[in-house]
Amino acid sequence: MCCSTPGRSARRTWYDDSGHHRARQHGAEEIKGSPKWGDLLLRIVAGLVLFYLFLPIFVIVLFSFNNPQGKFNYSWQGFTLKNWADPFKYPALTDALKLSLNVAAVSTAVAVVLGTLVAIALVRQRFRGQSAVDNFLVIPLTAPEVVMGAALLTLFLDFGWAAGYTTIVISHIAFEISFIAMTVRARCAGSTGHWRTRRWTWARARPGRSSK
Repeated sequence: MCCSTPGRSARRTWYDDSGHHRARQHGAEEIKGSPKWGDLLLRIVAGLVLFYLFLPIFVIVLFSFNNPQGKFNYSWQGFTLKNWADPFKYPALTDALKLSLNVAAVSTAVAVVLGTLVAIALVRQRFRGQSAVDNFLVIPLTAPEVVMGAALLTLFLDFGWAAGYTTIVISHIAFEISFIAMTVRARCAGSTGHWRTRRWTWARARPGRSSK
């Protein structure tokens, strides 16, 4: 049940079954209507950008079914499934795949723990240098990956560390912490420091951790 009240802008008071009423600004429901031209254009541009980013991956997958006549797989020669008949035929590629999965699992596990702790600390605590921490978290998100890799390689060489499994894991952790911390921080915003909210904070942070 509703009734309109006079005023500068049309305003409606709605009554529910329990007798409580609430005011609703006229035209508020129109927000969920059809998108405007600006939103439609933004979605089209975003779709084109995503298509441009994923196009190389689509090309690689497509040419994995190509039947090249020589060693180079540059032009389409014909469809075949023989390339997928034995995907683990080459030991070097299999070892590289195992190493990639190992590095991904270890670095993600460590980065999830450290990034979540950093995010909770930034949400619940106020300390000197917090703005500097925020800036340091944004740098890996904005800097190109090539620049990050070159900087970390230079750092490892200055320390005299041999490039290997350990340096690869450290590099991935340094790159992943920012993504996890920023995502979990956004999810945990608004939590308090009482002990009753710890489970709530952990539940709110779960989507941010799993997004990694």
